[in-house]
Formats: sequence, C-alpha cells, structure tokens
Amino acid sequence: MFQKGLMAGIMALSLGLSTLAWAENVYVTPNGKKYHKQTCLLIKDHELTELDQAQAKEQDYEPCKKCFKEDQPVEEQE
Repeated sequence: MFQKGLMAGIMALSLGLSTLAWAENVYVTPNGKKYHKQTCLLIKDHELTELDQAQAKEQDYEPCKKCFKEDQPVEEQE
C-alpha cells in the first residue's frame, strides 16, 4: 500500500515538473491586453515585456487570436 502511494506521489511530482519545463514565455506591450508569441507580427516594433504564460494569465492578459488559435473558443476560430 505504501509503495503505491509513493509511486503515485512520484508520478504526480514528475508530471508537475515536466509541465513547468514546458511553460512558454510570452510577450506583452505596455498598453496591450493580449499576450503574444515572440514571432507575432502584431507586436513587431513595439516595446515588449517578457512573461511566463501563467503570469500573463494571472495579470488578466488574454491570448492573441493569431498566436494562440488553439486557446480560442471554437466559435471564434477561423
């Protein structure tokens, strides 16, 4: 019983760490309300602040519709 609990704990910790390793950095502009990927043409030639995607969400930024099509509700996708 103890071994199963230990294995479950190790697996949960491993999953949590792997998720952190894949956290994506995103970019925001001083007056914008969206976060973008570094390659987004909508932020070209703007002053940028780099954030972790989770930080951007915590600060109420929304995903750019061009950069993060997969994060948009189905009816908004083109």
